[in-house]
Amino acid sequence: MEKEEGLRQLFASGQLWQSGAAKLVSSVPSGFAQLDERLGGGWPTGVLTELLLATPGGGELQLLLPALSRLIAQPDSVRSTAGISTNRPSSRNPSAWVAWIAPPYIPYAPALMQQGLAPDAMLLVHAEKPADAMWAMEQSLRSKVCAAALCWLPVIANERQAVGNHADTHSLRRLQLAAEEGGCWAVIFRHLRCVSMASPAALRIAVQPTGSGLQLDILRNRYGPTGKLEVTC
Repeated sequence: MEKEEGLRQLFASGQLWQSGAAKLVSSVPSGFAQLDERLGGGWPTGVLTELLLATPGGGELQLLLPALSRLIAQPDSVRSTAGISTNRPSSRNPSAWVAWIAPPYIPYAPALMQQGLAPDAMLLVHAEKPADAMWAMEQSLRSKVCAAALCWLPVIANERQAVGNHADTHSLRRLQLAAEEGGCWAVIFRHLRCVSMASPAALRIAVQPTGSGLQLDILRNRYGPTGKLEVTC
């Protein structure tokens, strides 16, 4: 009985993950039918999503831009599968920001505009230290004025040695709680070498560019099956 009670407490705390065990409450369609099917409707909001990259700028924006465009140009496209209002307006809302925190490159405004992303909806945050990036991400998630917050954690020579400084489990858990509080689409980018490290993210995907698009390896998925698939961007 004590073991059963201990397991119940772990499940309640969110420290144990069950594949496909959770029901998706709200999401934004990704723009890729195969991916939406795996995710139970689209990118989940109100939870932490982690994308693992071999190199920053390796195609992750092509994966996210269709959904970002929906959030900004048509904010009411965020789905609520439990009948819960997402409080998204039905037309362009200047307060529905997309926070870009410590991106490896400055977002190219003309390309964003071609995708329907108005520059005045973009909030670019430069962070001198990894801890500053984590702090800015948490504040963006809790602000309730950001439709999405994207944070690139630095790629350094020995991430395991520095993990306690900027991406330890406790810090990531704070981001998860902040995403729940703000109902935001929260995405962090980490190096592929972090694949074996602990993470509270509800969704973890390794992203690799291919000749025709991206190969996605869904490592953890609270809302559906894991495994590999390829999307054309």
